[in-house]
Amino acid sequence: MKAKLFLTQYDRRINLVGSLILITLILVTGIFVYTTMHRQSVRLLDMSLETLSQQEAQLLNSQIQAMVSDTKSISARFSLIDALQQINSQQGETDAIEKLEQYVNALLHNGFNSISIYDYAGNNVVQAGPTSQELTESLSFELESAMITLWWNERYIQRIQMEVFDHNGQQIGYIVTEKNQSLLTQSLYEIGAIGESGEFMLCTPWREDRLKMECFLMNAAGVQFRRLSRVLADKALPMDYALRGESGVVTTGDYRQIRVVAAHTPVGEYGLGLVVKIDEEELYQPITARAKEIFFYIILLMVMALLLLNWQLMPLVRKLVRSEQEIEKVNANLHRSKEIIERNLSELTHYNEAVGKLALVSVADQKGLIIQANSKFCEVSGYNEEELIGQDHRILNSGIHPKVFWTEMWRTVSLGDTWHAEVCNRTKGGELYWVDTTIVPLRDSSGRIYRYLSVRVDISARKQKELSLCQQLKESNCLQLIRQAMDSELSVSKLCQHILAHLTAAVQYPEIASAKIELAGEQFVTDNYVQTT
Repeated sequence: MKAKLFLTQYDRRINLVGSLILITLILVTGIFVYTTMHRQSVRLLDMSLETLSQQEAQLLNSQIQAMVSDTKSISARFSLIDALQQINSQQGETDAIEKLEQYVNALLHNGFNSISIYDYAGNNVVQAGPTSQELTESLSFELESAMITLWWNERYIQRIQMEVFDHNGQQIGYIVTEKNQSLLTQSLYEIGAIGESGEFMLCTPWREDRLKMECFLMNAAGVQFRRLSRVLADKALPMDYALRGESGVVTTGDYRQIRVVAAHTPVGEYGLGLVVKIDEEELYQPITARAKEIFFYIILLMVMALLLLNWQLMPLVRKLVRSEQEIEKVNANLHRSKEIIERNLSELTHYNEAVGKLALVSVADQKGLIIQANSKFCEVSGYNEEELIGQDHRILNSGIHPKVFWTEMWRTVSLGDTWHAEVCNRTKGGELYWVDTTIVPLRDSSGRIYRYLSVRVDISARKQKELSLCQQLKESNCLQLIRQAMDSELSVSKLCQHILAHLTAAVQYPEIASAKIELAGEQFVTDNYVQTT
């Protein structure tokens, strides 16, 4: 009787201890899994928001730089300077205005809404294209000898007022240009798709009070212009960090005193700040919903485990005590399962990071043959997935890069290092396009490289702008060199030869270019000039 009572108490004690251990293990495992998933998900969401803000800042910076460069190129033209000098001196004023009007009207084809020319006294002497009514609700900032203004009228409009100087560096007037920033407008509308509480802010310090700022706010309600304080309750708002030249992601209260996740970054060197933010509750709502699901399954698992424990605990304990070999097999299986899970988690992390940042994704095997490509990759390259599978990336080779370029790429990834470069590829239709490329070698549990993950971003538009800007800078440099030659005390012959050399060097194909200057009955030509009848 005593032995039976002892066994019953022993069974109860084992059941109680086993139940407590099982419940603790399940809870700890569930909390660990949830914490890991939550941390990774929050990190990916924050990185996506930060990437979006940096892309918008780069776009706005490039738009401003492009228009400043175009306006500066116009203001430095000889014809504009000479006409303004005649107007200011009132010598041949009518002819100068007529020539200036023809010149300015021709420039409207460069994408400007309007171009206005003012003389030294501030009188509008030439007006081409309709000017927008300037609103008081606008952002203004200075850059060198130019005043830049942004305002909203169903779209973003940029205006630049730039001084015009003569050859001696004296101001003789100024030019005002206007242009619709359609790319920026479209991009900002797309930002509204990040969520119902998503908001884009573009601000500059208020001139009358540096502790406040003037801002454009774009959200689901539309675009608003507001003056806000940079500090709320003695705590800096995210925009204050951006206006101080800092970039990053913060979780804090905004001007509405609502908790938000905000990505902030400065825009170039213009004193502008940019913030993309969304309410914390909305951003992390999918994670919260997943937490409820995880805890439901944890509770369900505990109930099932307790039922199983009460049913078979003692037989299992006796079997485990009698069979150490079975325990070793179970431990070995658990170890192998852990390695498989860790490898899968590692691959999943790489894929999530790549997809969170870039658009074109492909995976190649050890030999460099494509085994997977996403839809964006197919869309840009023009090939469907069936045409890409089994091919290496030479199918996209444009022939522009030298052989050593690819040799260095394979050397880098074969050593297990990440390779990054800007690559020119060719589509199935034969068109060239540029991509910012990152190749990451993937390793298995033994450290052996078994896959190559390639992530690309289409940068064709930016490369085209860079080439265009380079040509403009080349032309501007040519004009500067000619001015310097004309200011120097050279003979007529040497001066003409200097001008011919600078002009041919500035054209697209200088090695085949030729030119001739006729001056006072004399001719000055380049070495390869051929007289035509």
